[in-house]
Amino acid sequence: MIVQRVSDDNPDLLRYLSSIGLVPGALLSMEMVAPYGGVYTVRIEAQTHVLGDIVAQAILVRSATPDPIRTSDAFPVRSEERP
Repeated sequence: MIVQRVSDDNPDLLRYLSSIGLVPGALLSMEMVAPYGGVYTVRIEAQTHVLGDIVAQAILVRSATPDPIRTSDAFPVRSEERP
Protein backbone atom coordinates (compact mmCIF):
# COMPACT_ATOMS: atom_id res chain seq x y z
CA MET A 1 0.00 0.00 0.00
CA ILE A 2 1.03 3.57 -0.56
CA VAL A 3 0.15 6.37 1.83
CA GLN A 4 -1.96 8.75 -0.20
CA ARG A 5 -2.94 11.28 2.43
CA VAL A 6 -2.49 11.93 6.14
CA SER A 7 -4.97 14.02 8.09
CA ASP A 8 -3.56 17.30 9.33
CA ASP A 9 -6.35 17.89 11.87
CA ASN A 10 -4.03 17.07 14.79
CA PRO A 11 -0.54 18.63 14.57
CA ASP A 12 0.89 16.31 17.25
CA LEU A 13 -0.37 13.23 15.41
CA LEU A 14 0.96 14.60 12.13
CA ARG A 15 4.42 15.06 13.70
CA TYR A 16 4.31 11.53 15.14
CA LEU A 17 3.33 9.96 11.81
CA SER A 18 6.06 11.91 10.07
CA SER A 19 8.63 10.74 12.64
CA ILE A 20 7.86 7.08 11.85
CA GLY A 21 7.84 7.65 8.10
CA LEU A 22 4.07 7.53 7.56
CA VAL A 23 3.96 10.36 5.06
CA PRO A 24 2.31 10.68 1.65
CA GLY A 25 4.12 8.50 -0.87
CA ALA A 26 5.49 6.06 1.72
CA LEU A 27 5.23 2.38 0.89
CA LEU A 28 3.86 0.27 3.72
CA SER A 29 2.67 -3.26 4.23
CA MET A 30 0.07 -4.55 6.66
CA GLU A 31 1.77 -7.18 8.77
CA MET A 32 -1.09 -8.04 11.12
CA VAL A 33 -4.53 -6.90 12.25
CA ALA A 34 -5.49 -7.85 15.78
CA PRO A 35 -8.89 -9.55 15.93
CA TYR A 36 -10.12 -7.13 18.61
CA GLY A 37 -9.40 -3.57 19.59
CA GLY A 38 -8.41 -2.06 16.25
CA VAL A 39 -4.67 -2.66 16.48
CA TYR A 40 -2.68 -2.74 13.24
CA THR A 41 0.94 -3.76 12.76
CA VAL A 42 2.49 -2.13 9.69
CA ARG A 43 5.92 -2.22 8.14
CA ILE A 44 7.44 0.96 6.73
CA GLU A 45 10.76 0.23 5.06
CA ALA A 46 12.69 -1.83 7.65
CA GLN A 47 10.66 -0.66 10.66
CA THR A 48 7.57 -2.29 12.17
CA HIS A 49 5.03 -0.09 13.98
CA VAL A 50 1.87 -0.84 15.90
CA LEU A 51 -0.95 1.63 15.29
CA GLY A 52 -4.22 2.02 17.14
CA ASP A 53 -7.51 2.51 15.37
CA ILE A 54 -7.63 6.28 15.92
CA VAL A 55 -4.18 6.69 14.36
CA ALA A 56 -5.03 4.36 11.47
CA GLN A 57 -8.17 6.37 10.71
CA ALA A 58 -6.02 9.44 10.03
CA ILE A 59 -4.26 7.68 7.12
CA LEU A 60 -5.63 7.18 3.60
CA VAL A 61 -3.84 4.51 1.58
CA ARG A 62 -4.15 3.15 -1.93
CA SER A 63 -3.03 -0.07 -3.52
CA ALA A 64 0.56 -0.20 -4.68
CA THR A 65 -0.51 -2.32 -7.66
CA PRO A 66 -2.86 -1.33 -10.48
CA ASP A 67 -6.55 -1.96 -9.97
CA PRO A 68 -7.27 -5.28 -11.74
CA ILE A 69 -10.81 -4.16 -12.60
CA ARG A 70 -9.68 -1.07 -14.50
CA THR A 71 -8.61 -1.94 -18.01
CA SER A 72 -7.89 1.60 -19.16
CA ASP A 73 -6.57 4.79 -17.64
CA ALA A 74 -8.63 6.83 -20.09
CA PHE A 75 -11.08 7.77 -17.32
CA PRO A 76 -9.13 7.40 -14.08
CA VAL A 77 -11.06 7.31 -10.83
CA ARG A 78 -9.41 8.82 -7.79
CA SER A 79 -9.42 6.28 -4.97
CA GLU A 80 -10.93 8.67 -2.43
CA GLU A 81 -13.97 8.99 -4.70
CA ARG A 82 -14.71 5.26 -4.64
CA PRO A 83 -17.44 4.05 -2.31
